[in-house]
Amino acid sequence: MKSEEWKSKQYCACGAIETIEHIIFECKLHKAKRTWKLLKETWTRIDNKGYKLPKLNMNIIKGLSCIRMNKGKGRRNFEEDKSVTKRLKTLIGLTVWTIWKNRNSRIFNETVVTKKLLMETWKTTLRERISLEWKIIDLNPRTKGLEQTKFADKWANAVKIPDKGKALAVTL
Repeated sequence: MKSEEWKSKQYCACGAIETIEHIIFECKLHKAKRTWKLLKETWTRIDNKGYKLPKLNMNIIKGLSCIRMNKGKGRRNFEEDKSVTKRLKTLIGLTVWTIWKNRNSRIFNETVVTKKLLMETWKTTLRERISLEWKIIDLNPRTKGLEQTKFADKWANAVKIPDKGKALAVTL
């Protein structure tokens, strides 16, 4: 590819220089801000412990595996709340993935994703992720009870835990 062709590839369809930060947090064409707003709304709706969502930026994305939500107050009293940490990582990962897929769909398939479709895709993917997690827990009878308790803690206001033999209800 000639250097002139590469120069034109540096721009997003919205006219801005296409950096990963632009795609994930700023681009109106990829509906990045709307997708992050959906994450924040979902966090507020399903959080049952009063945790505040951290300020989301590229440092959070790059260091996602290192994030820990603290049960205590301050640095000296650190005890990780694993269920909340896992929920946060799931929601952030899902949001980045949805924005990236939307971008790729527009570029490679020339598909324009509407705000409504984007929101539904995000919610459907989250429902599928939660349901898959439940099915995996259900397959291991030795740790099933303990894992179901952890699962219920993690997704407290997003699911209704079924009675034995019934399907999980994801309430997003």
